Amino acid sequence: MQAAAWQVGVNLSTNDAGHVLLHDAQISFLGEENHCAAYSGNVYVDEFPWFKNPRTAFLIAKSMSMHKQYRWTLYGSTSYNYLAFQVWRGDFQRRTHPLPALFMPGSSFGSDGVWRQSLTLEQAIAHGCLLHDLDDIKRECTPEEYRVLFGCDWSQAINNKESVA
Repeated sequence: MQAAAWQVGVNLSTNDAGHVLLHDAQISFLGEENHCAAYSGNVYVDEFPWFKNPRTAFLIAKSMSMHKQYRWTLYGSTSYNYLAFQVWRGDFQRRTHPLPALFMPGSSFGSDGVWRQSLTLEQAIAHGCLLHDLDDIKRECTPEEYRVLFGCDWSQAINNKESVA
């Protein structure tokens, strides 16, 4: 992190809790097994669908960002994990699937106040993302892997519902 930040002109120092950025802002990289009671602030959880327990990641993110000036963001590619699908869908915030209050192609703002968005690799490319070689990715993945990892397809997670319940 320090080397990457230095390349863009930011000098990081390190303390026991993480890396210190400009104006005493701090960034910490925590794993699924970390104890987070001493942390608060904006929380970004990447690839939560691949955690052993995505529900725990959600609860930790919520607890660390509980003050009204903070926010939490979960993002990641779809997985085979039904619990991750339930977190993404909002089942634990409202015991039922929240109704979309505003729907746009690929995203919705739910009645629970959460914005949910899906963006496939092909949609990203159509919007000008030139970072990926679609043919290479499709050649390296099975069609099922491609649908899950790059097509926002939760169907395998939904099929795994019985193994979690």
